[in-house]
Amino acid sequence: GAATTAGNKVEILTNGSHIYPSMLDAINQAQHSVTLEAFIFWDGDVGKKFAEALAAKARAGVPVRLLLDSVGSARYKSFEVARQLEKAGCRIGWYHPIKLLLLNRFDNRTHRELLIIDGRVGFTGGAGVADHWSGDAEDPDHWRDTSVRIEGPTVSTLQTAFSLKWLETTEELISGPDYFPAVGQAGPLSINTVLSEPETRSSPARILYFLSIMSARK
Repeated sequence: GAATTAGNKVEILTNGSHIYPSMLDAINQAQHSVTLEAFIFWDGDVGKKFAEALAAKARAGVPVRLLLDSVGSARYKSFEVARQLEKAGCRIGWYHPIKLLLLNRFDNRTHRELLIIDGRVGFTGGAGVADHWSGDAEDPDHWRDTSVRIEGPTVSTLQTAFSLKWLETTEELISGPDYFPAVGQAGPLSINTVLSEPETRSSPARILYFLSIMSARK
């Protein structure tokens, strides 16, 4: 279930000083859709910058959907910024809110950090949206992390990952060319996308590692 897709271009972004400007620039250029999935989306300088950019796009008529983890982003719920986003027209889905009936699935969280613009440009990596990822890892209060900016057919697999969780959370199916446009080759790279889930007993990522190790010859 881990498909390899050819024809992609990848830019490696290290630390918030490179990650956030690239993501915000992509949001500002969005014309058809913005989808964002995050474990951590907190208030603060970085959160406000993202909220302002996303709200501006929503007010301009671009559909904006945010899927936020109800535990990882719990601090974010009480801030005025969440209301600002919704007031501007952004749709927010809270993944797996804490309920008595779901206590056996309490640790089923979304740790994905995804941003997809127009179904053509995608970002994924380890950095959420919070001030401790800003800067360039210059001290213990500024974390080191890596993300990638992707152009090409693989972006549709990232959008698929978002759309499945969005459907589970909101019962809304996103489809059509605004989210899944026909994307031609953007570069020479082939990418293997592994859509791993916490509910599976042995994740696709783990299986892929085992298969790679077992296939070693030298």
